Amino acid sequence: MKKKYSSSILLMMIVGLVVVPGVVILGFGPMEASAALPSRTIVFDMSHGQYEDYIFDSFDTWMEGNLTLMGYDVVFAWGGINASILANADALLVGAINHEASSGVTPFVQAEYDAISDWYATGHKFLWVGADSDYGGGAWKTSNVTQILSDVGSHIYPEPTTISDDDSYAGSNYRPVANITSDDAFVAELVQDVSNVLVHSPTLIYGSTSATEGQDAVALETGSVDNVYPVLYFFNGTIGDQDLTLPYAHTDGTFGQFVAMAVEVNAGSAGTGVLAVSGGPPYGSHAPMYQDTQSGRTDLDGYNLVLQTIEWGIRMTDYKGKVVFDMSHGQYEDYIFDSFDTWMERNLTLMGYEVVFAFGGINSSVLAGADALLVGAINHEASSGVTPFVQAEYDAIEAWYEMGHKFLWVGADSDYGGGAWKTSNVTTILSDVGSHIYPEPTTISDDDSYAGSNYRPVANITSDDAFVADLVQDVSNVLVHSPTLIYGSTSATEGADVVDLETGSIEDVYPVLYFFNGTIGDQDLVAPYAHTDGTFGQFVAMAVEVNAGITETGVIAVSGGPPYGSHAPMYQDTQSGRTDLDGYNLVLQTIEWGIDTAINTPDITTTTTTTTTTTTTTTTEPPPPPPIDPMLLLAVGVGAIVVIVLIVIVMRRR
Repeated sequence: MKKKYSSSILLMMIVGLVVVPGVVILGFGPMEASAALPSRTIVFDMSHGQYEDYIFDSFDTWMEGNLTLMGYDVVFAWGGINASILANADALLVGAINHEASSGVTPFVQAEYDAISDWYATGHKFLWVGADSDYGGGAWKTSNVTQILSDVGSHIYPEPTTISDDDSYAGSNYRPVANITSDDAFVAELVQDVSNVLVHSPTLIYGSTSATEGQDAVALETGSVDNVYPVLYFFNGTIGDQDLTLPYAHTDGTFGQFVAMAVEVNAGSAGTGVLAVSGGPPYGSHAPMYQDTQSGRTDLDGYNLVLQTIEWGIRMTDYKGKVVFDMSHGQYEDYIFDSFDTWMERNLTLMGYEVVFAFGGINSSVLAGADALLVGAINHEASSGVTPFVQAEYDAIEAWYEMGHKFLWVGADSDYGGGAWKTSNVTTILSDVGSHIYPEPTTISDDDSYAGSNYRPVANITSDDAFVADLVQDVSNVLVHSPTLIYGSTSATEGADVVDLETGSIEDVYPVLYFFNGTIGDQDLVAPYAHTDGTFGQFVAMAVEVNAGITETGVIAVSGGPPYGSHAPMYQDTQSGRTDLDGYNLVLQTIEWGIDTAINTPDITTTTTTTTTTTTTTTTEPPPPPPIDPMLLLAVGVGAIVVIVLIVIVMRRR
């Protein structure tokens, strides 16, 4: 089964791309000095015939300039590939060897193959291999680089053959212009603004289900291989084999829309690598895919494909999971979405997450592959047309959570103005999954710590429990707009067997955040369950539960206000003159911690012991007493593995 890893935004906007070096502008706001993005290093092999002076001066340096502006360190490897040059590399691109062996080009040696395979085996690496045709008996050029793919366990390879295209080309049919891009949403970011890509003197790509060159071959136009995605196709290619080595998955002399480029995710022995293989070179050589003009064709835009594939490929090596945000039940507010929700999305994407905003309801399709679901507070009255949850949505969430190893965050709201239905609309979710933490059906205000008005409390007390230390690092002031507080239930039942979490405790439940001096002011006929109307104190504004759900592998977070969306989310950094809000740290860190903890919580295993007693009867002696089996004591420890991560915070434009 294919596991699709994607982000809902393109991290790069390319403008001013012309024949002279272009400019790349990143659409992110100013960064804090303490939160600079880590530098990523990309190595381009220039040691095996890829260098051509005109191409290097005109296109390779243009590419280098754009990648540098995008924040990458670019290294051209002139002296061979070895462990030293790959020591800090996040990506390696090996372009096609574009000269004959007789011209003095040095083929790869075993030490270079070993260095590349050792580097890739460490995991979280991106490798792009560009191939060449077998024109003029030049199959050795491709076989020289396919060993790299074989060594790293690739499921995609270049065919040892030649493609020409009589319908879409630049000057001659041996310079095909691939102009069909995949419509698979998974690779949408790679092919955005890509229409015509020069693939000079190329071959086509096939798959191998056994990750073995030439074996178990699959034509990717009609078949599929797990985790492999075609990206680019020739318009009307013709296979014209030039030597005695025939293509493996295709037939010489046939024509059609053949795959010019494909990618593989979850690759390599570590399962965290990304691979790209193209029928022609992305850089260097006689005419790279990066080129924007060739033989009168001025409409080439392969530079977009190259830059976006590198960006995507490196980012996908850091994939951490899929996060779904419910936007179907009144959480959307245009200003909040544009200012804060998209800011949050950018940061989560940079952290390696796929972000999905669910505008059309919650169902099994939108939750497929999701590691986390966040349900923000319903911030509008029912009379405004907000759709409450329906039973099918509750069922979908419950079924998803019961799969185990999932993180669920439910943000609540107060009962201000009789709005208890907003909270009761989401507490059914918690009840269905067996939560031990719930929002009270009441209201909290704070006359001492607030933003503008006391109904916008700023929770400024964080837990000192080491178990949740990662959640509250660099967290001092969190806006919790028009909120309620959190209570516990020992029986995982809303409103029953209640515990106030300020003085009581429940196993596996941890308060995270407190209001400074909250006052309970109930607004309807439903009184709080574990607290008393009119009292004040340091009440729990947010709590988490681990080992949750029927599988005891889930994580739950419940907050008195919404982490995202709504009128004023916890993610917000300014409100009514308060510019010291840092709830964005709490939100990002809780998502990171929640997913890591859920994924790494071990499954509970049980052992069933069956005892068979055999009775023997004799006529001379009484039967011996039956054997006494010792009791088997099975202790199952379910721990939560907390992975401490450095979170990159990209500051919002102001």
